[in-house]
Amino acid sequence: MTNVKPLVLHIVPTTLPGSCGVGDYAVRLAKAMQDFGSRQMLLGVGHEHFVSHCYHTAPEGHLWLDHSDPQAILAIIHDLAPHTLFLHLSNFGYDAKAYPQWLLRVLRGCRRQGLCQIATFFHEIWQKPALFSRRLYRSVFQRRLTLEIARLSHKCFTNTRERMELFCYHLPKVPFALIPVFSNVGELDAFPAKKARNAVVFGSPTRRQACWDALANQGDLLARLRIDAIIDVGRDDMQIDPALAFIVHRTGLLPDTEVSALLARATWGLIHYSPADFGKSGIFNAYAAHGQAVLNLGPTGIASEGLEKGQHFLQAGAIGTLENGCALKLGGSLWEWYQDHSCKRVAEEIFSRINDMGAHREDRAHCRCASRTLLSRINRCQGQMPP
Repeated sequence: MTNVKPLVLHIVPTTLPGSCGVGDYAVRLAKAMQDFGSRQMLLGVGHEHFVSHCYHTAPEGHLWLDHSDPQAILAIIHDLAPHTLFLHLSNFGYDAKAYPQWLLRVLRGCRRQGLCQIATFFHEIWQKPALFSRRLYRSVFQRRLTLEIARLSHKCFTNTRERMELFCYHLPKVPFALIPVFSNVGELDAFPAKKARNAVVFGSPTRRQACWDALANQGDLLARLRIDAIIDVGRDDMQIDPALAFIVHRTGLLPDTEVSALLARATWGLIHYSPADFGKSGIFNAYAAHGQAVLNLGPTGIASEGLEKGQHFLQAGAIGTLENGCALKLGGSLWEWYQDHSCKRVAEEIFSRINDMGAHREDRAHCRCASRTLLSRINRCQGQMPP
């Protein structure tokens, strides 16, 4: 009798490369998890803005629905009989208003029918509320939906300490694990020898355009950093300051292997993020995985996940004195920081947890600790507890 390897069915917004960071993450994770003795399939069920012809094949192929019909999805789950349904949660990917109620019907159907174990990776959660805006109303419903998805899941994962603490404060009895983000365009086995005084702008069109907008009239900054050329990777639709045109090289869309080779040669990686979001950024982790010095063109702030300004990245507008070899030092520090984020390590950790129900006790202990930490912060802010 042949032993059939357990199947993990990933639900993602899309499997089309380069169109969704969550989808890229899921495809790479599925490939890596296959090496630990399981079959992997991807099911793309994003909303209409993500509908397109998928040409990327996951380890066991992929499925695609151009609608979010809970009964159709449940029928697929019933026919495939997976060991684990692995939901990659990105609210905006599944619903244009970031409120995919149909996901609840799918998960409730799985639990009611006893179809499989449910694991959810919370790549995104609810929007931060803003007073007197539509976002406040939306945030309340997003939070309810997100927390209910967590309650319906047997295993839960997220990618920043802040989110971990929030979940554990709201749901102290639900087991959560903190899983770092890895590079979506590959990793290097050794720290690369940087040969080009280049910078790379990489990522989604929105993120890239934010970088180019911030670089307008920044010729002096580029000269200080000794950047001779800027390589723009992605669709050729960016609006770039004409004064920078002579140092810009546009590559268009590239396969992962070519992007990885380009990042390995370039000294600098340019990004436009809040430092608090670096840890969950696939772009930032791609730069880290290739030993690049990162220049943040976005807002200032306190970085998360053990990252420090001046040691792991530079902040435009607050650079100060530059020492000789600073780019190499920054890239080396960021490379060391990334080594715990490698795709293989993450895949092994997730695979072991979805196959080990005993991990619940350890995760709950972490949740109780995180819950107390967050409560202490809230109380200090309210003046109820001395710092």
